Amino acid sequence: MLENPADVALMPKHIFITGATGFLGRSLLQRFLKDTNNILYLLARSQTAEEYLIDELAWADVARIKIVRGDITRPRLGLETRAVRSLATAIDEVWHTAAATQFADTYKPLLAATNVQGTKHVLDLGTFFKRMTGFYYLSTAYVCGSRRGRVPEGAFAAPASFNNAYEESKYDAECLVRSSGLPFTIIRPSILIGDSRTGDATGERSRVIYGYILAVYHAILRLFPNEIEFWKQWENRSESRRCAIDLRLCGASSVTKNLITVDDAVNVCLAIRESRDRGGKTFNVVNERSLTLASMLESLQTLLKVHGITFEPGLSLSDIKIARNPAETFAYKMTRQFRPYARVPEPSWMTDNVERLGVARIPMTPQLFTFLVRAYMRSHLLVN
Repeated sequence: MLENPADVALMPKHIFITGATGFLGRSLLQRFLKDTNNILYLLARSQTAEEYLIDELAWADVARIKIVRGDITRPRLGLETRAVRSLATAIDEVWHTAAATQFADTYKPLLAATNVQGTKHVLDLGTFFKRMTGFYYLSTAYVCGSRRGRVPEGAFAAPASFNNAYEESKYDAECLVRSSGLPFTIIRPSILIGDSRTGDATGERSRVIYGYILAVYHAILRLFPNEIEFWKQWENRSESRRCAIDLRLCGASSVTKNLITVDDAVNVCLAIRESRDRGGKTFNVVNERSLTLASMLESLQTLLKVHGITFEPGLSLSDIKIARNPAETFAYKMTRQFRPYARVPEPSWMTDNVERLGVARIPMTPQLFTFLVRAYMRSHLLVN
C-alpha cells in the first residue's frame, strides 16, 4: 500500500546534528525542538558535553533527544560498528555545524583536524545513511578570503590568500562537501551575534565579535586600578558624561562588518530546509546592511561610558612602544587575529538563492547592535 504524501510529511524526521553545544548549533537545536516533531541525534564529544546538553534541554521531550558520544576528529567519529548500523537505518538529515573558530595561525593543526578532517569524517559517516535526503554544511561567508568583488553563491577558485587559517579550513571543507556525492547544501552565515529578541549569546562568549569586544574591554581596564574600580566609576558616570581615555586601535573606522543575529541565521536555515530547490546549492546568509567600525565602536564606548578610542589604519608595534600606553600594548596584542578584518574593506555577496526563499530577515542597525552589546555586558561582564 502506497503511503499518503501528507502522512509522510507529518512523520518525524531523524536528524543528526554536530556542534549542538555551539552558538548556531544550540539555537538551531532549540528551534527544531520547539517548532517540529523531529527526533534529534546530538553528537557529544565528552561526558561534559553530554551533561551540558542534558541540563540545557531539561525542558524538552526527552523521547525526542538521543545523545551520541563521538568525536568528529576520529574516523567514523569513533563510533562502534553497531552504532553506525543503527544510525544508518534511521538518519534522514545531517546538520554539520561543529567547527573550530580560532583565527590565529598557531591553531592551524586544530583547524585542519576539526574543520577539514572532521568534515571528511562526518561525510564518510553520511555515506552509510541510506535514507538521508539532506546534508547541511554550515560554512562561513568569509570563506572568500582575500577575494574582492561579488562572492557567488556557489563554488569558486581558491583566492590568492586567506585572512587566516580558519577561512582556509572552511574553504577546504566546502570542497570536500561538494565532491562527496551526498545531497549537500552549503550555508554561509556572516558574523554571528546574539539573539535579536533576548541578546542571548550563549556558546559564543569569547569568540569572533565578542572576542574583539572582550579584548577592547580588557585593554580599557589597564587604564584603571582594577575591574571593580572601573565599574564603581561607571556607576557614577552617565552616557553623556563619559570618562576620557586614550586608546588607539589598529583599523579603519570606515571599514564595515556584516553581522547577522543568530535567530536570523536560524530562520534562514529552516527556510532553506523547507525549500525544494536546495540540493547542491550554496546560500550566502548575510545582512543587507553592514555597520562601520566607527558605528560599532561608538556603541561600545557609549555603553562603557568612555570616549577617546580611535582607529588608526597604519598603527604599528613601534608606535605602541613609543607611546608606552599599557592599554594600547594589550589591545594591539590581543586583537592581532582580528586585524585583517579591521583594515581591509569587505567583499559583497550575491544573495539570489537566499532572496528566492522569501523569508523575512532581521536588518542590522546601530540600535540593534547596541542592544546586543548591552545584553552581552549584563551577562558576561562585571557591572555591579
